Amino acid sequence: MENRPPQANPFEPNNGTRFVNCPYIGLLGDAVTFSDFPAQMNACHHVDPVSTPDLYHQRSFCLSPAFVDCPIYQNDHGIRMPKAIQFRSRTLAKKKKEFLIYIGLGVIVLTIIFGLLFISNWLPSASITDVPEETGISQTFSETAVTRTQELVKATLPQVTATPARTLVSATQEPPTPTHEPQNLVLDSPIGKEYQFIIHRVAEGETLQFFADQYNTSIEAITAVNYDLISPLWIDWMVIIPLNSIDVTNLPAFEAYLAQQQSIPLRELAPQLSVSLEDLAFYNNISTDYVITEGEWLLVPRERPAP
Repeated sequence: MENRPPQANPFEPNNGTRFVNCPYIGLLGDAVTFSDFPAQMNACHHVDPVSTPDLYHQRSFCLSPAFVDCPIYQNDHGIRMPKAIQFRSRTLAKKKKEFLIYIGLGVIVLTIIFGLLFISNWLPSASITDVPEETGISQTFSETAVTRTQELVKATLPQVTATPARTLVSATQEPPTPTHEPQNLVLDSPIGKEYQFIIHRVAEGETLQFFADQYNTSIEAITAVNYDLISPLWIDWMVIIPLNSIDVTNLPAFEAYLAQQQSIPLRELAPQLSVSLEDLAFYNNISTDYVITEGEWLLVPRERPAP
């Protein structure tokens, strides 16, 4: 549908014009036409580059009279759209669900294995020798029964072998250079080594003071390390929290980046994000040869905005 009446500058509404939706919403290639329901094809032409808001933001602001309360609408033309508002794939939520299922199955399997191991270790101490002498059962028979029982339990246990992450090197080879790759680049999990941070999606009722108390830091430290923090916080906004630290004087500010490509080497991603490869690897505790996969989160260091 048409977004606004024809005029010289589509981003400057005529005096007295009242819109029931944001005048800056349009299609990616057409600033005037837009879908009147939340859709991936809609884009905000008030930001640079033109970007698609997420469906919740479109429904709550772009396609309703409440667009006047949108912080993007209230800012000057040409600002950058915050990451938390941009439309993104929901594959991460699906992967999280599958990950939790795998964790649950793993716990069940480990419980069974440890239960069988406990039985195996307990059997040798079982007293089968306390058989009255008058029964005629000898000590040799008792020991043989225990031995056969142990062999039967071991035969039923699954064979668990550890698969090495890297090819084993022989004694004559030089050992590989150790790396510091974290196990998880996910939300709410510590990222970094010398300095550790948490990337967290804001939920209803959460505040900066809540984060400061929970992660042993301060409101000032949280504010300092976030490149585009909004106050008051919005639900679903991404907040970077320094873990167990209030002195962040020598640290840059950070943006949270969600990888949406199936895989991309860190060396290729760093120039796309306009950041030093070494800094990107250091603050995320990964090697410069690391390959980012879809759904992983990164801390992107940025120069702190001028106060």
